[in-house]
Formats: sequence, structure tokens, C-alpha cells
Amino acid sequence: MAENKDLVWIKKHYSEKLMHICREQFPTILEREGLLPKLLSDNFAQTSSLGEDLENWNKIDDFKSFIFFAN
Repeated sequence: MAENKDLVWIKKHYSEKLMHICREQFPTILEREGLLPKLLSDNFAQTSSLGEDLENWNKIDDFKSFIFFAN
């Protein structure tokens, strides 16, 4: 199975933690190549702490809702 280019981009520009969150939360959005990186880069500064912050502050559900609404 080929590696998803969007997940590679997310890992490079944000973090492996956010990549794992996105892979788990957005499988259907990831089917549309380039969409999730665009949503992330348009709405969130590139920081390696975003994934950890979402987990630490229990905001994964809010993040998921935001991404689906922005889509």
C-alpha cells in the first residue's frame, strides 16, 4: 500500500502526532488528495506542537468538527 502524500506532508509540516490524529479522524477527507493539507495550512500555523496541544487540552473533537465544517 502506497504512503498517503497528505499524511507525509502533515508529518513534515506539523508533526507525527498530528499525522496520526488526522489519519484516525479524517479517512474520507484524506481520499481527496491535497484537501487536508490545504485546510490545515489555511487555518493553523505550522507548529510541531499542534497535535500534542489538541490531546493535552482535550480538543480533538473540536478540531474534528472544525475541519469538517471548513471542508
